[in-house]
This record gives sequence, structure tokens and C-alpha cells, in this order.
Amino acid sequence: MFISKKNASVGFGGYTSALPATWNSLGQSQIRHLVINLDLHQTGLINWRTMFTYFCLLRSSIPSANDISTLKSSCKAANGLVSHDNFMQAKFWFEKSESSVDRPGSHVFERSNMIKQMLFDTHCKVVPNCGDAMIDINSLCDIFETPTVQHPKAKFENYNEFLFAPIKTN
Repeated sequence: MFISKKNASVGFGGYTSALPATWNSLGQSQIRHLVINLDLHQTGLINWRTMFTYFCLLRSSIPSANDISTLKSSCKAANGLVSHDNFMQAKFWFEKSESSVDRPGSHVFERSNMIKQMLFDTHCKVVPNCGDAMIDINSLCDIFETPTVQHPKAKFENYNEFLFAPIKTN
């Protein structure tokens, strides 16, 4: 499906296709690696939330156990659920690397806050009896840690390296 979309996008759109330029350069084996690395249980299905999370964090470093611990403790979770305000105020490992430096006099572009907002919107669920959208921080941290858990011997620097890593048996 990805390959067909890529080929159709280039065929109908030419140089200005609907896909990012880097996607147009992907070959069949790279797309196969992406799909297999995202299909952890070999079910033939990819969780779109997980894929979108990795795309949002494509150039971000993969968090260490200490980074995950800091994130969980800064979220002020109640039963593992975090409100929007607490999530946005939490300390994420990617804040420095994803921050933008704006020129004097330009509009402020708060990239790390935008990433946090996209992550919250992607993973939040409305809690019954409460009516508020909350996020399960433990489930989200499991997604953040998947590259390290799935490939414990590999030393991926970022999610991009994990997504396109060659398939190996551990």
C-alpha cells in the first residue's frame, strides 16, 4: 500500500507530489523494514498512533530509562492518567533538541509544545465519569521505549534509525 501510494503520488503529482521528498526516495526494502519494525506482534496490522508518534519524533533521540522516569514523575498522573495541562507542563527529553531558535522580530514557533500537543491529541481518550480527555502515560511510555525493547543490542540514535533498521532476529 505504501509503495502504491508513493508511486501514484509521483505519477500524478510529479516533482510536487503529496508526499514529503524523503518518502519519494524510499525503496521497497526500506518500506518493508518500516512495516515490520512497527508490527511488533506480526499481526499484519500497524497501530497508526504508534506510527504517527514516531513520525512526530523522527529526529528525536530515543529516551533512556532515566528520561522515561523523569517524564512519568513530572506528569502528576492519577492512576496512570494525565490531564492535558499536566501533560503539556511535563518535562520531555526531546524539549531541547526539538526547540526552535527564532530570529529577532519573528513570530515565536514553539515546536516542542506543538509536538506535545500532537502527541496528546493522538493518544488521549475521554475518561468515563470525568468527561475530560486524558492520556495513559504508561502506555505512551511503552511506545517511546519500543525501539530499545525490540532491539536491545542496537544503539539507535533516533526514531528514524529504528523505523528503517534492517530486520534482525534478537
